Amino acid sequence: ITSKTRTILRQGRPVEVVIWNSTVANLTLMALGSSAPEILLSVVEVFKNGFYSGDLGPSTIVGSAAFNLLVIVAACIMAVPGTESRRIKETGVFVVTAVFSVLAYVWLVVIVTVVTPDVIDLWEASITLLAFPLLVLVSYLVDIRWNPCASFQEVGCIQPGRFVHGKLNDDGQDMEGTDERQGLAGPAGNASFATGLAGQGQPEYVQSNAQELDGEDTGDEGTWASQIREAWGGNGSEEEEQESILARMAHIAGMPWKVFYAVTVPPPSYFGGWACFVLSLSQIGALTALIGDLAELFGCTAGLQNAVTAITVVALGTSLPDLFASRVAAMQDEFADASIVNVTGSNSVNVFLGIGLPWFVAALFWKVNGATDDWVSKYPDVAARYTWSYGSDGLFVVQGGSLTFSVVVFTLAALMC
Repeated sequence: ITSKTRTILRQGRPVEVVIWNSTVANLTLMALGSSAPEILLSVVEVFKNGFYSGDLGPSTIVGSAAFNLLVIVAACIMAVPGTESRRIKETGVFVVTAVFSVLAYVWLVVIVTVVTPDVIDLWEASITLLAFPLLVLVSYLVDIRWNPCASFQEVGCIQPGRFVHGKLNDDGQDMEGTDERQGLAGPAGNASFATGLAGQGQPEYVQSNAQELDGEDTGDEGTWASQIREAWGGNGSEEEEQESILARMAHIAGMPWKVFYAVTVPPPSYFGGWACFVLSLSQIGALTALIGDLAELFGCTAGLQNAVTAITVVALGTSLPDLFASRVAAMQDEFADASIVNVTGSNSVNVFLGIGLPWFVAALFWKVNGATDDWVSKYPDVAARYTWSYGSDGLFVVQGGSLTFSVVVFTLAALMC
C-alpha cells in the first residue's frame, strides 16, 4: 500500500511521486497493524461488557507501553553489534512522538482521577480520540520541515548540492556507479540526471521500482494458490532445502495457522493490498476476542485479578511481535528510526486509539441511552455523586484504582528514560 506511486507533471516533465508520506504511513497504517492486538482488545472488551468498562483493555495498553519502552528499547540497544552505533535520523518526529507518548498517559490520569473522578465524559473521550489525528498532523508538519523531500516525495528526490544517477535501492541510495559527491533521498526508483551542478540538471526519467499491485496475473508468484502452497509445504527453494531440523519443526508446528490464514486472507497483490490489510485486521480482532476470554480464564484459575493478568501476561503476548521486529530492525537498519521511534509512536497510538475509541463509543452510548436501572444498581455511589450535574444521563464509569497507579508508575519511568 505504502509503495504506491503516481505520475504528475512538474516543470513540464512527468515525475513519479510516492502517494504516502512515510511518517504518516508509520503512524496510521503501520500503527494499526503493530498495535492492533492492544487496540482491538480494548474495543472488543467494551462491546462484550455491554459498554461497561473492563480491566483487560486499558491495563493491557499500559503494560504494553511499559514493555515497549523499557524492554524493547533495551533489547534493541543490546542487539546492536559492539563496534557499531545507531542514530535517529528523523529527530524531529522522534521528539514529537516522545512528547505525545508521555502527555498521553498524563492526560489519562487527569481525566480518570482529576477532572471527573471515576467517570469519562463524552468531551474527555472526544479529546483523547482527536489527539490521534493531531499527532499525525504535527508529526507530518515536523517531517516536511526537517526533510525537504518529505513534503513532495519524488522518486529520486535530490538534496541541494548533489548529483543523482543510476538505480536507487529502498533506502534511496545509488546502487550502481555512485559518485562520492552524489547523494539523494527518496524511495526506490530509477533516476538519471543530466550532468552539471546539482539543482540545474533536469531529470531525464524517473521510474519507480515498486510494482503496481492491482491483482493482475503476473504468473504463479503472488497468487492465492501459490500463497496456500507455500504455507502448506514451502516453495521448494534452495534456502528451504538447507533449513535446519529445528526450522522444519517450527514450520510443521505453525502449519495449521499458516494454512488457515493463507486460505482466508488474500495475498497483497489483490486490490492494491487493501483486502489483505483489512482482512488481516479482522482476523487479529477475532484472535483478540479469544485471547481476552483465555486471559480471564487464566486469571480466574491462577487467582489473579484481570488488571494483573492484563498488565503482565497479556501485555507481554501482544508486545512480542514488536519486540522481534524492532530487534531485527536494530541489527539490520542503518538508523534507529524503525526500532526506537516506532516505540514512542506506538505508545501514543495505543492511548489515542486503543483507549480513546472504545471510551468515546461507550460514553456516547450512555449519553444517548441515559442511566438504566442496571447502571444505577451497579454504580450507586457514582449515580449519587453526579446526579446534580448530569441528571438522568448515563455515564461511562472507569474506576481509577489500579489503572491510575499503573499509569503513574509508567509515566515516571518514561520521564526518567
